[in-house]
Amino acid sequence: MAYTVRYTDEANKGVISVEDNTINQDTSLQLPGRFTTNYGAAIAEDLLRLLENFANKTAPDRPVEGQLWYDTTEGVDQLKIYDGTLWISASGLKKSAAEPAASNSNAGDLWVDIDNQQLYLYTGSNWILVGPSYSDGLVTGATPVTLVGQDNIDYTVLKIDIRDTTVAIISDSAFSLKTQIFGFDSVSKGINLANPNQTDDYQFIGLSSKAAALKVTNSPLVANGVETVSANNFLRGDAPSTTDSQMRIKSNQGIQIGEGGQLSLQVEGEAGIIQHNTSGSNIDIRVRSGAETNTVVRIDSDGFVGINNTAPDEALDVRGNIQIASTPGDAENTGKLKVESTTNASSIGTGSIITKGGLGVALNAYVGANLDVGGILSTGNIIPDGNGTRNVGNNLNRYDQIYSNNFFGNLQGNVSGTVSGKAGSADRLSSATQFAMSGDVSATSFAFDGKTGEGTKTFVTSISNSFISNKESLANGNPGDEILINKTSGDAQGLYRISKQNFLKTIPLIPAGTIVPFGGSTLPTGWLFCNGQEIRKSEFSELFLSIGFNFKDPDQLSDSGVNLFALPDFRGRFPLGLDNMGEVPSAGRVTGTGAQAIGNSAGSETITVGIDNLPEHEHDMRGADNAQYYAVRDNAGVPDDDQAIQYDAPTGTLAGQALPSSGGVKTTGTLGTPIDTMNPYLAINYIIYTG
Repeated sequence: MAYTVRYTDEANKGVISVEDNTINQDTSLQLPGRFTTNYGAAIAEDLLRLLENFANKTAPDRPVEGQLWYDTTEGVDQLKIYDGTLWISASGLKKSAAEPAASNSNAGDLWVDIDNQQLYLYTGSNWILVGPSYSDGLVTGATPVTLVGQDNIDYTVLKIDIRDTTVAIISDSAFSLKTQIFGFDSVSKGINLANPNQTDDYQFIGLSSKAAALKVTNSPLVANGVETVSANNFLRGDAPSTTDSQMRIKSNQGIQIGEGGQLSLQVEGEAGIIQHNTSGSNIDIRVRSGAETNTVVRIDSDGFVGINNTAPDEALDVRGNIQIASTPGDAENTGKLKVESTTNASSIGTGSIITKGGLGVALNAYVGANLDVGGILSTGNIIPDGNGTRNVGNNLNRYDQIYSNNFFGNLQGNVSGTVSGKAGSADRLSSATQFAMSGDVSATSFAFDGKTGEGTKTFVTSISNSFISNKESLANGNPGDEILINKTSGDAQGLYRISKQNFLKTIPLIPAGTIVPFGGSTLPTGWLFCNGQEIRKSEFSELFLSIGFNFKDPDQLSDSGVNLFALPDFRGRFPLGLDNMGEVPSAGRVTGTGAQAIGNSAGSETITVGIDNLPEHEHDMRGADNAQYYAVRDNAGVPDDDQAIQYDAPTGTLAGQALPSSGGVKTTGTLGTPIDTMNPYLAINYIIYTG
């Protein structure tokens, strides 16, 4: 039988039930139940844990409010108490390297930062430093002290130390120290910085209104690189300055010249840049000639360069001559003028090279396309670059007269004079030619010699039935196939071609969503079985526009109707016309409202007849031997019930016989079998047209 262990605060914490033959571990202690073996070890361990306050680096499991634990974590080593939620210091003093969380702290708690050896006080919202202000144990800070000068006078100064080393002395008097302080030979009026050696001075960071000299590091003029330079040797920014040495700018931003930094000399990557920063400005290169200063090069903001020209109109605008000479020793590859433009010439003012004067060429000139000469062309031999491929003039633009002593070749056109050889054309044929057409299109033949009869001969054609009958038969067509039609009405009458798909648009078809019985098992094109399956809207858009979600609500679909809709499910079902079909009132032929919405279904294959289904009737109370019995009551007089009769009732105990009920349905078969309401049927498929 289990026994209970009560908490001190039983009203709020209840009790612990310890079952027989078990060791309860609801708390950090082991509580043995009755008849438990080896209970001594459990009790001994409990006593030891209480004795050592569960000393460990990790907190005991399943603590209870008020339980003690000695945290042996290195640097902590502290007794803690469990407050029902967290382990807190039993003394209110917390020791850790990290700031304790606010949720685990109370106003007035102390925390020792074991890394920095500093004490903090919790205000209720944050931890504030109690001390020391610097934590490594060495003196750091400003201290007023009295120093004795060599004149044996006491001087009060402010001494600043960092880690027990004096780095500065502030004094209102100048004196020499009687007892030397490292880094100080004497004290001047003002701020004195320690000078422990000549190469590693303390520096005063800030602004100085005056300086007689500046210390320059990395100087190439002295051995140790540290040089004290007179203030007179620095360039000024408020007056003209002159330097006798080279000036180097070790910044890619370079130099900016002008009140607004209009001109800059800078570096981008490995490229040197001369840049004018004012929009619409120019960069000029000028030289002095006698008393005049001339602009020999101008670069304007449009990207035009002028040579001896301050108003360039082109990318390079030169006033004067341009002379190109070859490099000595390399005349083959240098001294050339190359023009990369491919602009074609259509007049004397167009092309890649335009000159207002003449063109003198000492050697050969090669023209890759046409040569248009407006004046007289004086030349030597004219030789085409191929045989039989070039012409002189053309059919539209002909030379008026050609003077030649001899002509060799074929001649076309009228000839006055004697011609020997073959003619390319004549007034008529030497014999008439019979012309005829045969095939799918035929015409009556006729003879023509080129001149006899009318100048125009017309073929009167007709299309034979072989135009269609002798073509290869095609079993299946594509939607894009075309048909010839004869348009007999409208403005544009005549013979036209039309695609099969567009032609069939004019033929009335069944609409998408039409449902018909189907005796086959293989679906025809454009139809689906009415089996309730879910299909995609994007694949059967016309069908979805027709039936929508009539046969399954969106929330019943596998994707909630986002991309799918359902086909009607005629599996094992008969169709029924809507009771409220069309715009007329409901026929009222079907009880209930299920037959008033597309897609609803109702009915059952079988029914069980209930009491409320039976007509009014009665049962004769006869026994198995067909003896008549009556239901009687011990009451004399005329009965109030008009269906009851007066009858002699037996008196005395067991003096009569009675049937307690009229008995069940008289049958030896199974009772309560549902009635099959299925109509006679012939099973077929139902299919729906997808459009």
